Amino acid sequence: MTVREWAGTEWQDFCIELLRIRYDNHNLVEVPDRHNGDLGLEAFTHDGVAFQCYAAQEPLSTATLYEHQRDKLTTDLSKLRKNQSKLERMFNQTEIRRYVFLVHRHDSKELVIHAQTKATEVRTWGLSFIGADFAITVETDDNYAQERDRMSSIPAQMVQTAPVDHQVLSDWELVNPDLLQDGRRKLTNIGMRGSHLDNYLAQLSGMYLRGENALADLRAKYPSAWSAISKLKTDKESMLSLAYPPDSMTSGAQVSQVAIELAREIARDGGIPDRLATEFSWCMIADWILRCPLDFPESA
Repeated sequence: MTVREWAGTEWQDFCIELLRIRYDNHNLVEVPDRHNGDLGLEAFTHDGVAFQCYAAQEPLSTATLYEHQRDKLTTDLSKLRKNQSKLERMFNQTEIRRYVFLVHRHDSKELVIHAQTKATEVRTWGLSFIGADFAITVETDDNYAQERDRMSSIPAQMVQTAPVDHQVLSDWELVNPDLLQDGRRKLTNIGMRGSHLDNYLAQLSGMYLRGENALADLRAKYPSAWSAISKLKTDKESMLSLAYPPDSMTSGAQVSQVAIELAREIARDGGIPDRLATEFSWCMIADWILRCPLDFPESA
């Protein structure tokens, strides 16, 4: 089974997006942690559900994953008592009856048992904001399948791409002569010459800038989709020399085939329309050709 690795606050951001969709009636209260630290939860609702998100750093065995999750849950629950005074003011009249521990992978019944044991313990702390029927639930994003689907269904019109202005492209070419020279060398190696080479390189540069602009737009509007595409690019780039060794491509048609395959993966992982996926794939191809990752052999 392939397990996705979540970096930094990526899982937390993803979970918050899911919750924003589920609780789109102004019932969700997010709890940022940048000022004066973490209070042991990411968000809560006015009807008494608190959320804490955690993704352990993979790869991990089932037993080790459980240990990490167990310790994280224990630590964060202790913050409810440690930060009692702040939480009383923050919750105001809200009574927390459910505490949802949102994890990226849930493979052990031992975590359920631990959660039940801790819920019983928390009820004995006498915290004013904890309900008499306080319970802890372990969930994953599978519990939010509809929200996840909505989040990944990005209308094409919501991310705009447009041809790069000629002056912008000219300015970029002026400050990146080394990239263009390297790209020209590689394209010459697969048989491109004269005006065909010039046009192809210009279009490649334009697709790179166009794609970068669209990725910036995607990051602002759909950060989880942007994150998925960025991770795909990083993963692909780390294996380019194995998947596409220099002697495996000798024509522009083979480069196009790589772009088609990459677009399929981008559409699948990022949940974006095919048109956008194609533009992002050519943006990546252009980046790899203009820099070092993707190379072609010299013509015989």
